[in-house]
Formats: sequence, C-alpha cells, structure tokens
Amino acid sequence: AAMNAETGCDAQQARLFTVSPLRTSLNFYSLGRTQEESARLVSAMRRIDAVTEMFDVEYPDWSFGYGTVQHDALPVFFQPVAILRMRLGSGLPVVRDDRSFTAIGAEIHLYDDCVAILFVEWATDVDACPREDFDSALTGATKSLFRRHVLGCLETMQEALSRDDTALKVLRARDEFSVFTPLHALPDAPDWTARSVLVTGGPETAVMLSGKLGGLPPVPEEFDGARAWVGSGNSLFAVTSGRLEAFTQDWMRCMSLCQFYATLLSRYQAMLLGDLRLMENAGDREIKKTILRTLERKLDHLDFIRLQHERALYGLQGIRRPLCRYIHEAWESALQFGNVEGWAAFLRKQIDRYYRRRQLAQTRILKSIVAAIGSFSLFDLFLVLRHESDEQEDGGLPGILDIFAGHSADTVLYGALAILLFLMLITYLNEK
Repeated sequence: AAMNAETGCDAQQARLFTVSPLRTSLNFYSLGRTQEESARLVSAMRRIDAVTEMFDVEYPDWSFGYGTVQHDALPVFFQPVAILRMRLGSGLPVVRDDRSFTAIGAEIHLYDDCVAILFVEWATDVDACPREDFDSALTGATKSLFRRHVLGCLETMQEALSRDDTALKVLRARDEFSVFTPLHALPDAPDWTARSVLVTGGPETAVMLSGKLGGLPPVPEEFDGARAWVGSGNSLFAVTSGRLEAFTQDWMRCMSLCQFYATLLSRYQAMLLGDLRLMENAGDREIKKTILRTLERKLDHLDFIRLQHERALYGLQGIRRPLCRYIHEAWESALQFGNVEGWAAFLRKQIDRYYRRRQLAQTRILKSIVAAIGSFSLFDLFLVLRHESDEQEDGGLPGILDIFAGHSADTVLYGALAILLFLMLITYLNEK
C-alpha cells in the first residue's frame, strides 16, 4: 500500500511518482494471446527465484471488457502481460548526489514490442516540494534504483524465459520480430523519466505547485473531481479530498497506456530514420538480403499499432477516456504519429524506387538477351543470304540476293555488325 505523507507545500495529501519506459528483450504474441497462454507465462516468471525474491508477479488487476466504468475494453496489445511489484517493505533508500530519497512503491508493467513501464512512488516530505533541481534529482534517483535493484533481475528473468519451453509458446522468436533488441544490447537506463505529483488541498495549493513544476501549461484541464496540468516531463493533478486513491488508480492505468504508446512512436522514429540511412548507403544486394526482410514488417506493424490504439481509446471508460485523450493532446501524440507516418511514407517511396530499379534492370537484362538472340539470327541471316547469292544463277531480274553478290563473307558480317550496333544505339538512347 502506498504511503501518503504531509508535505511542505501546504497540501493535505501528496503522492509523488516517476514513470520510466524501459527496453526489454521480451516480445509476446499479443495479437492472439489467450488467457491460458498468459497464465503459463506468469507461472514461468514465478518459477524464477531471482524474480520472486524481489517481485510479486501478478496478472494486471485491472478490469478489462465491458460491464462497469471500471472496465476498459482494451485490445490485448494495449494490456500489460504481467505486473511485477517490488517488495520494498517500509521503503527503499536511494541516494543520489548527496540527496536521499525513499521509494515506497514500485511496479513494472510488461508490454509487447519489448517495452516495459516502471512506476516508482517516492515518499514525500519537506524536500519533496519542487525546487530548481527537482527534475534532475528525481530522474537520477530513478536511474539509480533501476540500475541497482531492477536491471539485473530483469536480465536474469529474460535469460531464464528464453530457455523455458512453456514461456516460449507465448514469446515470439527473435527472427519473427522486426524491432527486437538483444539482451546484451539493452541500455542500463530507462528511455526517459516523467514525474507526476497528485495532491489534495485547496485551489491555491495546486496553483502554487503548478508554478514550481517546470513545463506545465498555464491553464488546467477540468475533470470530474480533478484538475490536471500535463507537460512533456512534469504533470500535476489536484484531486478532490477523499478521491485520491481512486484517482491514482485511474491515472496509473492511463499513464501506463500513454507511455507505452509514446515509447513505441519514439522508437519507430529512430528505427525508421536508421533504416532510411541504410537504404541510402546500401547496395541493391544488401537491401534485398538484410533490409527489406524486416522493413516491410515494421511498416505493417506500424499500421497495426495505429488500429489497436484507436480501438484502445474507444474502449476506455469513465474518467480514463478524457484523461488519456488530454495526455495525448498535451504530448502532441497526433503530431508525433504523423511524423512517424511521414518517415514510413518516405521509406515506402524508397522501397518503390528500389523495386522500379530492379524492374528496369530486369527489363534491360531481358532486352539484352533478346538482342543477343536477334544478333545471332541477323548474322545467320546475312550468311545464308550470302551463300544463296553464290548458289543462284543470274536471272536478269534484280533482287535482294544481288545485294550480297560479289561481296566477301567478312564484308557481309561487318555490315550485319554495323546494323546491329545502330539498333543497339537507338535502343540505348530510347531507354535513357
């Protein structure tokens, strides 16, 4: 259970979180994963001692489907496969730059496409009131906690699952995944860290805090029983007293989905730009062997993500539907996806040009073969006519054989070669 503490910012209650997307090497069959397969995967995780010593491995305790406003009809792709909750007891001290922080809650949401989201709740006290170094200090504390207490456990889990026959039925093989990152290449830090403060108290408390947290919009968004300031890195939520716990659950479900989506877009931007550089610098043989094999699957998967995300936004219920839409709006997610689609369209044009070049090359090869056959036929025809001109007697009537009469075989061949070169020149100029 999370601890609510008095702060030095005149808030009645405050909860302080960091949210950090992580890279993993786990990729699941999210399109067709069943509850039985998910159960086998969770059971496989629970058999790993290094994991269970530090984490409680649980199914997502969120209501999916339809029925009440607590249910979200999310597609499987946007549902966490499992949630790993750290066993922190009374708290885990973390020292960063001579400042001490205490983590009182932490959980990891495992998603498809090698993405996980780390939530850490920090104890609030007088020092939790935002200062100039609030962003960097809290981000650094999150990195320290990840490196010292999470990274090694995740690596052990991923190695163990890669050898578990039961888990492998739910995991996709590496060569079946277009954006896979091998375990040895994973970074030792999160992709980024966002910070969120959830408070109760009078309106003046939220206004004062919004001025101290950097990067927040000047005007909040009004929700049922809550006001929200969402920036690119910091966010603040002022909640009606007595609803903090319920709102925190709704906020976590929304933030998990939105961070997962934002992480996918960020990675696709980087990957497609890298693929574009490869396309520009690689030869046709390299493109055919190493690039096209995965690039077309990436572009197809990007369309799949778009469709699944639209379905997820439609399936959200209660306050989570407007809250997710507001977070996306604050992060300009539509523009970000538009930029990713622009890179994808650019790459599709490159692929089309590659196939056109291949088609033209194949056409030239076929024309060269036909020309070669024709040249042999032309030589043969000229030699036959030359031979026939010698065999036939002069009948007094001019004819085509008279053209070859009196000429040597070499002269006839040179004439045929001249005609052939002339035809090849015309063909070349036409192709050019």
